[in-house]
Amino acid sequence: MFVFIAFGALMGTLVYKSLNTKFDVVSTTYYEDEMKFQSIIDGTANAQLLANPVSIEAFDAGVVVAIPGDQIESFSEGDIWFYCETDASKDFKSGFTPDKEGVQIFPRTMLEAKKYIVKLKWKAGDKDYYSEEIIKWQ
Repeated sequence: MFVFIAFGALMGTLVYKSLNTKFDVVSTTYYEDEMKFQSIIDGTANAQLLANPVSIEAFDAGVVVAIPGDQIESFSEGDIWFYCETDASKDFKSGFTPDKEGVQIFPRTMLEAKKYIVKLKWKAGDKDYYSEEIIKWQ
């Protein structure tokens, strides 16, 4: 009798915990994102052909993102996504608007998680570029 009661309590606990577990998906528009995936492949290939790569560095004060010098003059638009794998509420998306030196700084206060995948898309001239980097704080 005790075994059946313990089994029922265990099953009830497991059902309760499974119903209250939060699952975040990478994107709620995953189908549309999949259709645009070719542009990411092309943008990555274009970024790899650059003489100087994009620089994405994490410091205690924040994240410094810099595009190569030869991209500054022809830069027209960009977007950056700080993607937190473990919690979608900590994601941060913003426009990428570098200064005259091609640098933009994102203060650490804007970023809550300790690890992000930084996804940077930009357009320079008639080409699209894409770069991805993992950053971590201790």
